[in-house]
Amino acid sequence: MLISIIMNISILIIGFSAVIFSAISSMPQLYKIITTKKVRDINIYFFICRILAAILYFIYGILIKDIIMMVSVIMPSIIDMCIIYFYCNYNMNEEENIETIN
Repeated sequence: MLISIIMNISILIIGFSAVIFSAISSMPQLYKIITTKKVRDINIYFFICRILAAILYFIYGILIKDIIMMVSVIMPSIIDMCIIYFYCNYNMNEEENIETIN
């Protein structure tokens, strides 16, 4: 009985640790975009694929009733959407600057 409780707590700790690492994984990229206002070297398709994968993981989490799976994709998806927003915003500015120079 006690071993079962310890195993369940260990599984939860692993799950929530994954949530934390997943949530902070794109933070350095977002920080760099905000501070430099440059997105030239960003692959936008990577972040689009991550959001699509997160939507599928969220649906999967609902279907199997796994709260950790559902929660683990929310924060990274928000960060990825911010990155896409800044990419669109700053990429247009970079293109306008190039046209002005030419």
